[in-house]
This record gives sequence, structure tokens and C-alpha cells, in this order.
Amino acid sequence: MEIIETKSIHTFYANANDDVKITCPQCASVKSFKADQYVTAKRGIKARCSCGHVFRCVIEFRKSYRKAVDFAGDYRNKKTGESGRMTVENISLGGIEFINLTPGNLIMKHDILEVSFHLDDAGRTFVQREAKVTASNDNSISAAFSRSQMYDKDLGFYLMP
Repeated sequence: MEIIETKSIHTFYANANDDVKITCPQCASVKSFKADQYVTAKRGIKARCSCGHVFRCVIEFRKSYRKAVDFAGDYRNKKTGESGRMTVENISLGGIEFINLTPGNLIMKHDILEVSFHLDDAGRTFVQREAKVTASNDNSISAAFSRSQMYDKDLGFYLMP
């Protein structure tokens, strides 16, 4: 028997009730179960399918799917009035993470920003939102959209995995 170490990790998303459906990458068999016991499993778990395939997976408990991106945008700090440039690193229906590209503009936790950027989709959809800063580490900023639009058609379509 040959043992092959794989670096691939499969990500599955738990719903609001902490239910998750894991699909075997080998045979596409689906298993549903309560995932609340795996909340602290940061490095993932090993799953064994009834077909015998063993694979590594991570169960994501975020409220919304987060997509890694790389596009330019602008922000304006409503508290200080300062404007600046940013690079959006990831986005979800609930917020964004970005790099502040404007030296001298200090963005602090709890600041309210107006962020705007174009998605990199075919229509270069323009997105403009108010966002509250939830974390600020040097120039790396996390912010939650102030008024989350549960049925944001453009952003929702863009974020479909």
C-alpha cells in the first residue's frame, strides 16, 4: 500500500445552525452532520469517506463566504475627513479586508469609512459602502459593512463560489 501525503485542504461551510455537508472529493458522496464540536479545529480535520478515501478539510463558521481578491479602491474616513487609496484583499457580503496605501492616514478601530471600488467582474461593477473598522494592524484593515444588504444582487453574484 502506498501512502501519499496531500497538501490540499477542502473547505466546507457550516450554516447558521452549525450544520455542515461534507462532500467526498473522490466519489462525491455527501454526509451531513452537526459541526459545532469542530469550532476550535483551526488546522482542520481528517475525514474518511465510506468509499475509503481520507482527506483533510476545514469547516468554516463565518456568516458569509469570503473571497480573496486583489483590486484597487478608495476610502474616506468620516471621522477625520482624510481620503486615501487601498488594495482590497478579500471581500464578503458582510465586509472587507484591505491594505491602506496612503502613508500618514491613520485608521483606527471603530472609525467609520466610506469605501468604494470596482469589482473585477465582466461589468466592473461599482461598489460603495459605509464600513466600520473592526481591526487595524499597521496598514492592514478589517471592516464590517455598516448596513449589510442581505440581498445584494451584484455582490452576491460576484461572491458565488
